[in-house]
Amino acid sequence: MGRPSSWPKKRPICTSSTLTGTSALVFFSRSLYDQLRGQVDHWLRQATNGEQNLQTARHRLRILHAWGSKDQPGFYRTLADQVGVTPLTVDRTPPGSPTAKLLFACRALLLDAQLTGRSLQVFDAVLIDEGQDLVHEQAQLTFEEKQAFYWMAYQSLRPVARDSLFATGEPEARRLIWAYDEAQSLDTLTIPNTRALFEDAGAQVFGPGAAYKGGIKKSEVMNRCYRTPGPVLLAAHALGMGLLREGGMLAGLTTKADWKAIGYEVDGQFRSGSEVMLTRFPENSPNPLPQFTGEPLVTFGNDPTRRTELEALVTNIQQDLTEHGLQPSRQLLVVVPGLDWEPYALQREVFQALRAANISVYLPGNKDVNAPKQKWPSTDPNGFWRDGAVTVSSIMQARGNEADVVYVVGLDQVASREDHIPLRKQLFVGVSRSRGWVRLSGAGMTGLLADEIHRVLAAGDTLRFTYRPPRRMLDAME
Repeated sequence: MGRPSSWPKKRPICTSSTLTGTSALVFFSRSLYDQLRGQVDHWLRQATNGEQNLQTARHRLRILHAWGSKDQPGFYRTLADQVGVTPLTVDRTPPGSPTAKLLFACRALLLDAQLTGRSLQVFDAVLIDEGQDLVHEQAQLTFEEKQAFYWMAYQSLRPVARDSLFATGEPEARRLIWAYDEAQSLDTLTIPNTRALFEDAGAQVFGPGAAYKGGIKKSEVMNRCYRTPGPVLLAAHALGMGLLREGGMLAGLTTKADWKAIGYEVDGQFRSGSEVMLTRFPENSPNPLPQFTGEPLVTFGNDPTRRTELEALVTNIQQDLTEHGLQPSRQLLVVVPGLDWEPYALQREVFQALRAANISVYLPGNKDVNAPKQKWPSTDPNGFWRDGAVTVSSIMQARGNEADVVYVVGLDQVASREDHIPLRKQLFVGVSRSRGWVRLSGAGMTGLLADEIHRVLAAGDTLRFTYRPPRRMLDAME
């Protein structure tokens, strides 16, 4: 869909020949509706010389949020209607994360379909984006040892006869394609590879071998990032994985092959105590911005208090809007990290500081600009941007979106738990939202994370570190 990858995004495929009939493009974050519709419309026009667009293709391609709501059809609710059961709502699921609640509903639907003998088959092809957000390690959320959402998606597909191109010895195929970025999963440590999703049924789903006839791979690792400039992506990987941490990396890739697959050159060995040097291949970061400016693309401000941090933020945004000529919406983005409800307290502080300076602000999910967090019915669950306003977002809501200048504020909330892997993943997500510049800031940061950030920014285009086995490995396991 034209969305560039900033991490190894794998696309396992169970497919066949040219798509016909009704297809679904499914995703997790409702804030991506606007972007996905725009991208699909653009590429349909591009591929058909203007003969097709999203409007003309609406009966053959449906863009669906993974869950859906009463006033907006989604993937799960569409399949619940197909089976003839009342779809569960969020308040009718056990306490848990958004992913856990969705998977509980999917598992219940699969059980209903099994008990009633009704078919889920409605689509000819299903394409899943943000696949990392549709899995969970809790066994009670799986269906017969399979990940409930993916098995539901597989069962929603009409089988097609295998042709000579995709012949694998199985009598039929189903067109299921999913993309994932394991570094952006903020809720689970499960990596959605074939084994994790389908257990022993994976052989039936994919057939033997790593490629279809003709050399078409069943899984692709995308090593080129068009969106994020090389220096920014390097910083995102370093900070997200803790490569230059005093205590050693927290999570990441641990083989030369896997680092090369995502666009890096590696010197050294991944053996405990050995020195490793990572350099990103320039051709894998074709964003041209570093060629046009000598200024650093990533900067860090460590202010003595939250008040002074927010005053600096206001000053910088005012300069972006006046001296630099940037538009507030879609060119500027402020993101705040934190666990549970922590980011929303800081989001409120940022909102108040910007409004005091007469800068228009939009909080994702609101109906109105320049309003504190609104409650239903004054909401827009799909909203992420509003013309004329700077978006201030939690990192959870910001995933998949992008801007020319990204401000990641409140890093002291990460510094207090600098070895916490979910917060590190938030840091990776926040930095990698940028198409250009990243401004990191925190209040009263002393100690490990502040020192680590300075080391990362001073490293240039090469990361050198002493390897220690991480707590979590992200190596390919297909």
